[in-house]
Amino acid sequence: MILAGCESVPAFSFAPSDADRAGRVATQEVMLRDGLRVRAPCGKCVDTRRTRQRAGQATVVIANCSNLGGRRDIGAPDPGLVLVTVTPGAHGDLDVLQATLRANPGLLARSGLVDDVDLISIKTSPAALYANLIDVSPGAPDGVSPRHWKAALDVAGRAIIISVFGKEGGPLPQAEGETLARNVAQALLDANAGLATPVETVPPGDATVETPPESTENTPQSFMERSFRAP
Repeated sequence: MILAGCESVPAFSFAPSDADRAGRVATQEVMLRDGLRVRAPCGKCVDTRRTRQRAGQATVVIANCSNLGGRRDIGAPDPGLVLVTVTPGAHGDLDVLQATLRANPGLLARSGLVDDVDLISIKTSPAALYANLIDVSPGAPDGVSPRHWKAALDVAGRAIIISVFGKEGGPLPQAEGETLARNVAQALLDANAGLATPVETVPPGDATVETPPESTENTPQSFMERSFRAP
């Protein structure tokens, strides 16, 4: 059972940087070295410049296309930041995972300490678990609200954690954060349709497959730390 994920985001800003404007960093989908596809839902883009992968593990940044210096008419600008952490393994039975997290909410904190986390809600769908929480432990991406959503799902032998953040001082409304987490989960399952069954009933919209640039490497954290404790 994996209960942590990686929240390190290389120099992400909610406003596009000069580097973002100068180069094409936004795309709809990337294929990781192990063949898994990570697709952004409609209105969002994958930040190829900040995608990190090594030895079967990966962290992919998804944000509004305009936040990445792309066309401002693709999705209304918003402060949402999504981190998708992929690692070999499986979360296992989601009902068991839900019960475990209810009994031990400290597993959701980056620090692992129960005093650093407040579990607001937790629920499951047929193929994913969703948790809304406040995590005040250190190590979050810069400029994000401590209140955020996490989703856990298994796709083709990979344990995936989706973390959805709003901007510091302006967290995403609960319904909006959950919807974004579900849309990202659905986009992942759709992109790997031959390997998994879709989890949600509302499709995220059409996506264009593009060839991503080669990703740079980052230092992987331990297997357990790549569960719920990242972003």
